[in-house]
Amino acid sequence: MKCGKLILIINFFFILAGQGALYSLSTGDIVLNVKIRDTHDNPAYLPDFGKKVLIIFYNDADVADQNDHTARALQRSRFPRKYYRPLGIGNLKDAPWKPDTIIRLIARRKERKYQTTILTDPSYILRNAWGLGDCNDKSVCIIISDTGKILYLYHGKMPDREITRVLKIVEEEVARLKDIQRRND
Repeated sequence: MKCGKLILIINFFFILAGQGALYSLSTGDIVLNVKIRDTHDNPAYLPDFGKKVLIIFYNDADVADQNDHTARALQRSRFPRKYYRPLGIGNLKDAPWKPDTIIRLIARRKERKYQTTILTDPSYILRNAWGLGDCNDKSVCIIISDTGKILYLYHGKMPDREITRVLKIVEEEVARLKDIQRRND
């Protein structure tokens, strides 16, 4: 009985501290666009939010390459950018020993390498707004529909079976958006 109360109290303090005992964001949830920062430290919203299917990699800067294999698989798939937008977001707060200017420089290089946009989150703005929970030492993959609905969420390094799921979800969403456009033309 005492052990159960202690666990409940510890979870309560984690929640109060903003760490969250569990992740609160789930597939099916609707999220709103959030203003964070670009790689030049200027305010920026998530581009194409509400217009295209977005695949976001919210990466702790200490493990920024954790899901690069997934980004390469998406790049090889050549989904049409008219309906789809890959996006990286560097979680700077969980990398206190790396200077933000160096992280932003590396992010600008990755923008060119992957032909994508990378934004930065210097103070858990996105994590807190969307209820991502603890993202320290993790790459979080999030797929969002054009309506802001969470279609997919994964914390950590993605195994091959998850990459297959991601490719299938993006393919289905791109097909859905193409169909909507055909009907509207």
